[in-house]
Amino acid sequence: MSNYHLRLDRHHWGDKKISIKNLIVMTNTKPQEEFQYVKVLTLNELLGYINYFKPTFSINETQKIADFILGINEQKVIETK
Repeated sequence: MSNYHLRLDRHHWGDKKISIKNLIVMTNTKPQEEFQYVKVLTLNELLGYINYFKPTFSINETQKIADFILGINEQKVIETK
């Protein structure tokens, strides 16, 4: 990832506390059991889960991250052709 540069507003590694969530998202059904280190959700539950937490990034930063990831994906698709 060292070749990629993502500029976020007022960002350097240390100012923002980014909480890591371990998720498995299932498209239809999920196991009934609960697990200690991972949250298992259905696709229909995902948006509510995400919206439950206070945002870490602004709308502008979130758009930059999404564009960055999509750009990497597009580049990899072109490279495999």
